Amino acid sequence: MPKLTVTPHGIKAARAAGTNSTPPKRGKSTGWSPATSRRNRDFLKSIDPTKLDGFALSLSLTFGRDEPVTPTSLGEVRKKFFDRLKYMGLIRLHWLIEFQRDGTPHFHMMVFFPADLHPVQAITDVQDHWLDLTSFTGSSVRSQHIVQVHSLTGWLQYLAKHGARGAQHYQRLMPDGWETPGRMWGKSGEWPTS
Repeated sequence: MPKLTVTPHGIKAARAAGTNSTPPKRGKSTGWSPATSRRNRDFLKSIDPTKLDGFALSLSLTFGRDEPVTPTSLGEVRKKFFDRLKYMGLIRLHWLIEFQRDGTPHFHMMVFFPADLHPVQAITDVQDHWLDLTSFTGSSVRSQHIVQVHSLTGWLQYLAKHGARGAQHYQRLMPDGWETPGRMWGKSGEWPTS
């Protein structure tokens, strides 16, 4: 029996739950797959942006090229960076990893902070934390892009860009040496979904 799911940002048609009597167990992440892309897209489509509190920043954060980034070093930087954001008062975040043509990883994120935190100070602090944690790679200010999201249009632009890419997009192809990269996307905090 088909199942139709209606979300704030789209419709999804699929087989009803329970039609696969022997679903495979999820194993170690091997990077972006059609299922990984679908789960990310489905999550983003389910968010009700009219119920998001605080203010949002859209981040594109890039490592430098002086020192190769491994899945292990990326995981360590990610954990420390998220810990610093939580210390700043982080309400929620969505993140994903993509790769530049030369295999250098970069993060795309949407982060939300309390309304009483000044956005300009938040941008400065987020950038300083990132540059401090990634200095071993030679990361630079000019390779980072952090802007405040001022409207629902900004959220929809983020959704369209990062929800629409499939596993075969060039930025989601795994570089050599990344056979077991860990998670490709994730979220933290309370997200209002419909």
